[in-house]
Amino acid sequence: MTGVEVVDGFSKKFRFSMEDAVANAVGAAFAVLVEKYPRVDALLDFRLLYQRSDDAKRVGETDPLADYSGQTFLLAAKADGVRGSGRSPSCGTSSSWSGTTRAATSPTTAR
Repeated sequence: MTGVEVVDGFSKKFRFSMEDAVANAVGAAFAVLVEKYPRVDALLDFRLLYQRSDDAKRVGETDPLADYSGQTFLLAAKADGVRGSGRSPSCGTSSSWSGTTRAATSPTTAR
């Protein structure tokens, strides 16, 4: 996306945006961080939520990449990435929401 910012810098309509350039750099740094450190990747997730904006509805368009007003960027903390979150002492089993599974066991038969 930094290429878009460079092109915008030469455009008479859009102009260069320091905020966009900083957001691009932060996004790239986050990608390197989660690639280099698996624990960070297990704990944090960067997500894009798109809900069609009122302006897009008004003009009858659906373009998630161009409809900036409909975009929401989220930094989510994943409970499954927190050590010890796989088991809850109150229920004694793995929680289904945490993404962990518990192996089924069967009683051993005597021979």
